[in-house]
Amino acid sequence: MEEQVKGVVIKSDMRGALIDIGAKAPAYLPLYEACIHPLKNVEEVGLFPGSKEEYMILREDDDNGRMIVSLRELQKDIAWERCRQLQMDNVTIRAKVTRPM
Repeated sequence: MEEQVKGVVIKSDMRGALIDIGAKAPAYLPLYEACIHPLKNVEEVGLFPGSKEEYMILREDDDNGRMIVSLRELQKDIAWERCRQLQMDNVTIRAKVTRPM
């Protein structure tokens, strides 16, 4: 799908956040989709009620009839683009390979 939408955080808790994206129901941002790094809550990445951000729609609706959105997917795209830039510039980098998240 890979559609991006702008939204405003309505409410957050330890499991994620509800996001107003202008649809009939608020979208849901699960905690694991808030960042490419593990988090304890969405506030760790600055998502508080009233925060505006751009999100990627992952699924049109979940079991509750709302869209599922992600920041993590956008961050992964940015990271891969940066890797491509480094490769084009012939930059040598050192990295530690770890298990997937």
